[in-house]
Amino acid sequence: MDLIKIEEDDLIAGSAQELLGMMKREKKKVVLVGGFHLNKEIAWKSDLSIMALKRHVETFVVRDLTDSVAEDPSFGNITAVRKHELVTSWVERFLSPTLSSSDIFYPTFC
Repeated sequence: MDLIKIEEDDLIAGSAQELLGMMKREKKKVVLVGGFHLNKEIAWKSDLSIMALKRHVETFVVRDLTDSVAEDPSFGNITAVRKHELVTSWVERFLSPTLSSSDIFYPTFC
């Protein structure tokens, strides 16, 4: 059983240039980031990173549709839930606003 269905009008891209081109053509202005581990690649290193995308479009991280991978030993012995709270808090403070998946269905952010 497929829990996530790709619809005909969904945008799927392999690079920031491809994504931004499709968004411009389709007149889309918001990216919702979710469905993967929130780490430095997604935050600021890759060309599809939050930092790269937010220069061009409004970008939000969906808190409850991401998970965090932080391999920094300074985190110490904490739970995965607490680690995700800390990483998400950092993202909210320095990188991008966040929202909950319930905000997608009952939008108050746009």
